[in-house]
Amino acid sequence: MRLNIALRFDYGLSVPWVTRLPVGDGISAIVGADMVVLRSSVPLKGEDMQTVGDFSVMEGERVCFVLTYGASCDSIRSLRRSQALHRSAVTRNHLAPRGVTRALAKPSKGSR
Repeated sequence: MRLNIALRFDYGLSVPWVTRLPVGDGISAIVGADMVVLRSSVPLKGEDMQTVGDFSVMEGERVCFVLTYGASCDSIRSLRRSQALHRSAVTRNHLAPRGVTRALAKPSKGSR
């Protein structure tokens, strides 16, 4: 038998960065804040932008595949940290466009 999986995100527009898991047989595939982990009892390898695994199953044997989706990082915390750094820089006029005063560069109360 053969497992053949071609992971894509964003309705097929984004091809993930795929790496082997450090322990056991499996892969992680990441695009931005999205991640898929495939754990398998079958050795997996990359082939033509896909992940494949060839295996045999005899009567009474089982082969396990577990596919899990989740966030690749704490995206909310990272977003808030980036926003805070941006606000701080704008307040110090480091990122304010030429001619924009400090008062105009501050974010509105509703954007926090």
